[in-house]
Amino acid sequence: MRLSAPLPPAAVLRGLSVFSAAALAAGMGRAAVTTYLPVALERIRDAPGLIGIVMLVNVAAGFAVPLWVGVWSDRLRARGHGRTLPFILGGSLLTSGGLIAIAAGAGTGYLTLAVAALVTYIGLNAVTTAHRALIPETFDEDDRAGATGAEELAMLLGATLGVAAGGLLVEWRIWAPFAAAAVAVPLIAAPTVLRMRRRERTGPVGRPVVQRAPLRYYARIARRPGVRNVLAAQTLWVLGYAALPSFFVLYAQNQLGLRPSVAGGMLVAFGAVCGAAMLIAGLESRAERHVPLLAAGVVLMGGGLLAMTPADRAVDAAPGLICAAAGFGVLSTLGFPVMARFIPVGEAGAYTAAYFSVRSVAGAVALPAAGGIIAATGSYRSLVAFGGGATLLALAPVALLAERPAGAWRRWVPPPGRRAALRAGALVGALAASALALGLLAERLAPLARADEWLFRRLNAAQEPVELADDLIIGPDARNYAILVIGSLLAALLWRHGRELRILLTVTLSGLVAFGVVRVLWTIWDRDRPQERWADVALGGHDWAPYPSFPSGHVAVWLAMSLAIVAFFPRVRVPLLALVAAVALTRIVGGAHLPSDVVGAAIVGAGAWRIAQTLLDGAYEAAAPTATEGAVAPAVTART
Repeated sequence: MRLSAPLPPAAVLRGLSVFSAAALAAGMGRAAVTTYLPVALERIRDAPGLIGIVMLVNVAAGFAVPLWVGVWSDRLRARGHGRTLPFILGGSLLTSGGLIAIAAGAGTGYLTLAVAALVTYIGLNAVTTAHRALIPETFDEDDRAGATGAEELAMLLGATLGVAAGGLLVEWRIWAPFAAAAVAVPLIAAPTVLRMRRRERTGPVGRPVVQRAPLRYYARIARRPGVRNVLAAQTLWVLGYAALPSFFVLYAQNQLGLRPSVAGGMLVAFGAVCGAAMLIAGLESRAERHVPLLAAGVVLMGGGLLAMTPADRAVDAAPGLICAAAGFGVLSTLGFPVMARFIPVGEAGAYTAAYFSVRSVAGAVALPAAGGIIAATGSYRSLVAFGGGATLLALAPVALLAERPAGAWRRWVPPPGRRAALRAGALVGALAASALALGLLAERLAPLARADEWLFRRLNAAQEPVELADDLIIGPDARNYAILVIGSLLAALLWRHGRELRILLTVTLSGLVAFGVVRVLWTIWDRDRPQERWADVALGGHDWAPYPSFPSGHVAVWLAMSLAIVAFFPRVRVPLLALVAAVALTRIVGGAHLPSDVVGAAIVGAGAWRIAQTLLDGAYEAAAPTATEGAVAPAVTART
């Protein structure tokens, strides 16, 4: 919301609060009817199948109403009318009427409540579609993230209030939540109606947008370059998260051993982290950074969900859930501002409708898909594995989002130059050879072999004091690697603006190179584990025999990724390297490796970081503009 002079932060906050009041009202109304209408239906007749059929009116309205409102509101807008009064005010009043009908019809019959719910959802979708369409029309490009974040956060807050207040009221009277929401929705939406009625840029916008075949029109929208990438990415990340709320309690019961109340508390924490991420993402006013941040959100959510896959305790699942919540907040805030770049003048309603109708369709597909996958695999782990995999696939369309000159993407993820690639290849060979030579010396030279065994036995005797470290460090290796990647990305977003992707690539590539070299060495030399050498080794309940002993994969990957992080954030050197040392110690104490395995892993980890750095340094140097290009570019820009 740009004026002639920048507004103070307090004024901006007040303006966004007033603007998002309609979203707060819509979130409250939607939560009331979605959560407590099934309760009212169940009291009439306990028929879960019929209840599910009635609740399909939510899906139907979420798909059809935005498409209809989008085209209709664009036609009115082309004639000089606004969206505020007919759709936000009108939709709020229609919602209120539908809620009153539900309250009055509680205890009557399924058909009556289904019709009343349909009216309510029509009103709610009219409000949200028109309200979101105001963002590209009344906010400048750099302000859209803040407006979208405020809107999404208000909707989340409204849903939370609606569920909490409705839970208290429904125990008093079954009709009470709907009656209260019927009063609250238009009252809360009123400030937005009054404010945006004054601010909305009304007046004819040129040639009226008349769509005689709306479905073909929406099909053309979905095929537009840029738009199709946004819609494809959104479809994938919605498939990733949409089924989580419905199945999370069952997942927590079956995989984490939690009571429903504790599982509900974890969902509340998810919402809190999500809200904080929305606030942070909404503060990013530079539009050119929205696509990189969107990619970061995909990595956070997808990586977080995948990190939850092996967890069998809440403490193991919590870091992944926190990362997934943060990613979801970023995606919810920045997805629509990126879409808004491609909206032509006068067509905000239709493009907004296309965006949010696709969200509804993907959400409707996600529930049966997740249920089918859980049934086929027999495990609720597949819920988070499916969600993480689907979300990470969204990186492909996100990578193609920005409409840039040919080759500009190379400045983000540039290919390495030939010299850097050859140097990195030579370093990989030298690294594997040097680590293998060290291991063979420790195995074949009697003095070194005796020293190796002596040190191992002294440390392995201290098994009991490291049980906690065993649980936190040794076991959940995939989770810890995900935490390192996601933590470095979050730190980059906060303190290394403009270098997020470089940091993400360096940390990830360092770990992958270390992992690859370890696997090569395991193929070359199948060194026996300590438990295969001596019968009296303390193992702490583990069985390390299935994999070769030299070198330690844990230590190699931990050290490689940690050194990459320390290179960008020197202040974390001491605690992070101390943690790597603890990992190395637990590998010996836990009976997994000999000390020489750990030393060889340290060589591999340090070398893997240097190889990743060599590749990326060469890549970014090759992609950097020459001095001539740097001198010419400003002149070309000025002439343009």
